[in-house]
Amino acid sequence: AWRPAGTIRIATYNASLNRDSAGALQRDLSTPGNPQATRIARVLRQVRPDVLLLNEFDFDPAGESARLFARHYLEADD
Repeated sequence: AWRPAGTIRIATYNASLNRDSAGALQRDLSTPGNPQATRIARVLRQVRPDVLLLNEFDFDPAGESARLFARHYLEADD
């Protein structure tokens, strides 16, 4: 989407990508096809923020869940 020069788009999104057990989100995001993650990624790819605060996304110290979400969903062409 076109933006005037020098503008920055900042977004916050309540993803609700939180799970009840440790490692569950990593398992859900380890392959493409999770319906919830797919819907969220489609919105984010359409909005294309320069800065994004993703809320309710399970924490893992190594950041693997975020990498999996980026690889399998945000970078996807679906």
